[in-house]
Amino acid sequence: MPLKRELNMYREYKRSFGSWNAAIRKAGFTPNPELFAHKFIAKDGHKCDSFTERIIDDWLFSRGIAHKRNVKYGNTKFTSDFLIKKNILIEFFGLAKVQKGYDANIDKKRKLAKKLKLHLLEVYPSDIYPTNRLAEILSKQKPARAGFCLFSLLLRFRGSLSLVRLSFSGGGLLYWLRFLFRSLYLLVNCRSGSLYLP
Repeated sequence: MPLKRELNMYREYKRSFGSWNAAIRKAGFTPNPELFAHKFIAKDGHKCDSFTERIIDDWLFSRGIAHKRNVKYGNTKFTSDFLIKKNILIEFFGLAKVQKGYDANIDKKRKLAKKLKLHLLEVYPSDIYPTNRLAEILSKQKPARAGFCLFSLLLRFRGSLSLVRLSFSGGGLLYWLRFLFRSLYLLVNCRSGSLYLP
C-alpha cells in the first residue's frame, strides 16, 4: 500500500472519501493506527514493517537469495532491513526526505556501514514503484569482495532468463547478447578487483 505522500493527491481523496484512512478502508484495506503498526508476512514467513519491505523480501525469496531480517549494525541499536551474504545490507529508505529524524538515521547507518566495512545497498520507493528495479540495483553496486561478483552475475543471469523467456524475438535476442557481453566484462573485472558495470 503506498504512503499518503506517494500519491500526492490530498485534495482528491479528501474530497472523494473524507480522509486518507477512509480511502484506505474503501479500497478494502485496514489503515494503520500508527506508522509500522501493521506487519506484513512475506512468503518465507518473515515479518516486514511495510508492504514494500514484503515486496523486497518476496523478491529475494523467489530468487533463492538467502537473507535475514532486522540484523544489527555491530553492537548498535540500529538494524538493517535485510542482510544477504555476511557483509551486504539492504535498506529500504521509504521515508527519506519526509522526516528529518529519519534522514539523520540514514546518515548514521551509512557511516556505520562504512566503519564496519559493510556494503550498504539503498532502496527507495522510486526503485520499486512503478517498476521493480531490484535486479538492476543489486547488480550495479561496487562489491567489497570478489565473492559478490558471482552473486551479481547470478542475479543478472536469472533476470535475463526471465526476459528471454518472455520475448525471445528481436529485442529479447538483443538483450541476451548484451547480457553475454556484460557478463564477460563482469568476469574480467572481478579478476582485476575493480567492478563497475556499464
